[in-house]
Amino acid sequence: MISVKLYADPWISDQWPRPDQEWKDKEFIIVARPPTATRIRSAEEISRWAPNLNLIRWTKRTNSLKSNALNAVGVEEKAEMMKLEDVNRMKWEIEQFL
Repeated sequence: MISVKLYADPWISDQWPRPDQEWKDKEFIIVARPPTATRIRSAEEISRWAPNLNLIRWTKRTNSLKSNALNAVGVEEKAEMMKLEDVNRMKWEIEQFL
């Protein structure tokens, strides 16, 4: 399981920033096949949150992935009680890349 510690509101939206109690001090994890649709955001959408975009490479693709898509990855709040299918979504095989 890969956990994520958030130091700022993780939700990129017009309702930003959200109240701290919605995200601060909660445990989040990286999961495969998120239950909600996900979208690759454009550089323009993240520009006010991201570091200087001239220094990093950003994808030109801006597409949506359906819920439970096999090639989608998402960050979601870790549930108190997990079902077997949730555990399977948190398994990662780390391979060395040479």
